[in-house]
Amino acid sequence: DGVVAAEITLGETWREGLAETLEELKALGLSVEVLTGDPHPPRDLGVPVSGGLMPVDKHERVAELVKSGRTVLFAGDGVNDAAAMSAAQASIAMRGGSELARAAAMAVFAGEDLRFLPEAIRTARKVIASVRGNLLFAAGYNLVGMALAAAGVLHPVVAALLMVGSSIWVSVRAMRSSA
Repeated sequence: DGVVAAEITLGETWREGLAETLEELKALGLSVEVLTGDPHPPRDLGVPVSGGLMPVDKHERVAELVKSGRTVLFAGDGVNDAAAMSAAQASIAMRGGSELARAAAMAVFAGEDLRFLPEAIRTARKVIASVRGNLLFAAGYNLVGMALAAAGVLHPVVAALLMVGSSIWVSVRAMRSSA
């Protein structure tokens, strides 16, 4: 009868801690972008924001970054994120995300708070540094040990004991990096 009976408004609900997470990621030296299907996303996030994107648009952007030599981690939770996740070198879905996003992602975060991401990246960097350090230590140790053994300077029993000691040292460093 020409009278409004109801009004429905749909909008994107942004995850709590998004702006804080984006700032921390930038502080870690990462290039960060927000790709969303929301036609009116917030523009005050401190990073480039592309809104109104279809799944194919997200996929193309991720593929473009990968093709340019960038390493891409895509974090998302919607059905429209699955294609982009498949194009990224790494992808994380949120536990509360769509089933398709969880199936497409390489990892699923068990929580709901995005603020885990910077800490996960710091931990991964620490572990990588520890692994590299352990590999360099083991390579150097073995080269010196082999040279001394070949020269007859190192007795085989002493070499065996030193090898056990190096294994313990590498193990302690590995445990320390994951703590």
